[in-house]
This record gives sequence, structure tokens and C-alpha cells, in this order.
Amino acid sequence: MQNCKKIFSSFYFCILHSAFCVLLSSCGSSSNWRYDSIANQESPYSSSRLLYNDPTSHLKLELLKIGDQLQAFVFLNIHRFRPSPNQMVEVTLSIDDHTFREAAPCREGKMRLLLPPSLTEQLILALQEGKPVGILIDGFQGTISPDQFADFYSKLLNGEGEWMNYIKLKGPFQ
Repeated sequence: MQNCKKIFSSFYFCILHSAFCVLLSSCGSSSNWRYDSIANQESPYSSSRLLYNDPTSHLKLELLKIGDQLQAFVFLNIHRFRPSPNQMVEVTLSIDDHTFREAAPCREGKMRLLLPPSLTEQLILALQEGKPVGILIDGFQGTISPDQFADFYSKLLNGEGEWMNYIKLKGPFQ
């Protein structure tokens, strides 16, 4: 009888612990947006990026800021784009009732495209205004949600979260 009580109490503890972990993990806010940065004492070499990863889409978006330059890339994880002979792929953005089309250069490896500045501007403007952006490239399509974009984009532009600025390392470790 004593062993049954021990087994039951251990089983009861495991169930409570599991329920608590599930409850705790569901309380956190999840976002498809992720911000990373690498600080450098020489600001032209500091970089930060904002990554949009919707698990239901093959298309991923990356906004990359190095120094004062901002570029947007669209990439695939496992598939490849099929560029034209001049290594270009047509990109279509759908915002409200408007469609924007332009060719984008395919990077080496054919899994990554650099968005032209005009499409980058349209994309960022729409997301800042809280509008979802439909994207179609080479048969792959997805929708970029504006949820939490403004906060993450502000971090990208202002270099917030660059905790490395507070650590002063000089030379190799001794």
C-alpha cells in the first residue's frame, strides 16, 4: 500500500509539473519576427537584422542593416528559385488592392534574393501602416504579417538590444 501511495504521488507530481510547463509556455508571446544584432565599436561594422519566419510558408524575409545601409532579402530554406538566364526572378508584392512587380537578383546558390529598393520601401511602408503584405516569387507565396513589426523595426533602426556595447574586450583572451 505504501508503494502505491509513492507511485501515485509521483504520478500526480508529474501531471501537475507537465500542466504547469504547458501553462507557462502558453503565456509567452510568440512572434514570427526575430531581432538579432552584433555591435562593433566602429559603427560602420555593426550589424543588425530582423527576420520574419512564418512556419507555414517556405518564403522567409530578412531585413539586414549594416552601418547605415538597409537591405531586404527573401530566401528559401530547402528549395531553390529558378532565375532567368540573367539571374533575375520576378517578385510580386500585394498590398491592399495594389500589386507591385519587379525583378530581383538571385544570389549565388539560388536560395536568396535581394529585393530592389523600391520593393523594400513599399514592403516596409505597408508593414509600418499595419497592412499585411502578400508576396509571390517563382510559385512560392506567403503573407507577411504586420503584427509587432513596428516594435521590432524600431529596434533594427535604433540598434536597441546591442548588449555587446557594454562589454569592452580588447584583444584575445589571456
